[in-house]
Amino acid sequence: MKSTYTKKLIDYICFTKDRVTSNIVNPYEKELDFQSSENSYFILDEEITQFEKFYSGLFNSLQSSLEICAKDRDVFLDYYSDPRLYQILTHNKFDVFRGIFRHDVLEVNGTLKLLEINGGANIGGWELDMLAPMQLEYLRKANLFSQEVISYRSVVASMIDSLIVQMASLDKEKLSGNIGVFITKMDYININKRNFYASFFDDIYRSSAQYKEGQVHLICEEQSLQISEDGALCFDEIPIDALLMMEHNISRELQEKLLVSHLTKKIFCTDTLLNNLVSDKSTMALLHDIRIFDLQPQSIKQWITQNVPWTIRLDRYLNGCFEHKSSIDIIKNQADFVIKKCRSLQGKDVYIGRFMTAEKWQSLILNIDETQDWIVQQYFESDLLPSIDAELEPISVPFVWGVFDFNGQYGGSLIRSFISSQVNDGVINAANGAVVVTVFEELQIDDQLTLIL
Repeated sequence: MKSTYTKKLIDYICFTKDRVTSNIVNPYEKELDFQSSENSYFILDEEITQFEKFYSGLFNSLQSSLEICAKDRDVFLDYYSDPRLYQILTHNKFDVFRGIFRHDVLEVNGTLKLLEINGGANIGGWELDMLAPMQLEYLRKANLFSQEVISYRSVVASMIDSLIVQMASLDKEKLSGNIGVFITKMDYININKRNFYASFFDDIYRSSAQYKEGQVHLICEEQSLQISEDGALCFDEIPIDALLMMEHNISRELQEKLLVSHLTKKIFCTDTLLNNLVSDKSTMALLHDIRIFDLQPQSIKQWITQNVPWTIRLDRYLNGCFEHKSSIDIIKNQADFVIKKCRSLQGKDVYIGRFMTAEKWQSLILNIDETQDWIVQQYFESDLLPSIDAELEPISVPFVWGVFDFNGQYGGSLIRSFISSQVNDGVINAANGAVVVTVFEELQIDDQLTLIL
């Protein structure tokens, strides 16, 4: 059963022409780099359970695949071309669950299918925390909902709660409770930006029910970080237990030290070289690579087959390294496939065959130079989302879930969709004109929704 609140809110908006989100005066508007939908979506506990089962299946599959891969140096270097990272991972126990992620997921006939994994603190989407509470208050003041029947799960608050749990599990004699937030130097020297980050993160941290001690420290220069021989991290001699990386422009040497400290549980770091490896789209090809897949237990094979669209690196496809799909012709069957660059963001370098002419599709495949940096992936059409168009009329559109995963726990979600049935290249991304839909949770209490129509 799914919540009926979404349809009832759509009925209200279409009937009254009330532009719910546009009517809100948002002091944080400049911080939002996406267009927010007038509509919202509501989920029940059973959908949250479905997400967490998906996380479990995904990371069991990733953990097993990477452990198998780590036993075969040639396969690892074939995918990641990083001998030093291979050495670190083979000399330290690693756990891919320990991280901060947003999974972009399609819902296809009710089944969740992975599009990509985004890892680290600066994954985008958490900015809804600056809008959703005002949307919620507007809906309540408009007498749309009886009191306490819906709630918003703060992504940042969920992330901070997860950090506290991870800090408590560190292998250290004494915990400081201090969290470092590494931001760009430009943001640091901007007084308004610096004050915003400081108050935003510190207020949420101190208001957590799990907070004991410590504070948030803003960092903008890697020279101010010191890592001791045993892996402990300090910021200008202040001990740090967890590090959020909003800025990734740091030296390789520091990245390697942070990874080792993270793996040995001296710190919890949200952005490591392991995160980068998991977030590389070629990892979805690794899951399907027969050198790895054939060694998996049947339960993991079934999960990958059901939840990860068949994926192969483009160079391996062109070389015929796909025994399980040997009859596939991606040129003749372009409507069934997508080509993506392994490392790109915001929907860039994503080409969906059915939205291209045959000539452009074939030209794309034949003119990609670094074919090892691209993947071919099976295309699926998503289920349709009930929504509204620009004129506040009802419409059903394809959509993508962005579900936040903090160490296997649901940490909130968002939806991206278009406000028109006419799409150009089929890539559903906020940078490509999609709107972001706030997701609220329906509380399991007797109080029912009342609409004034």
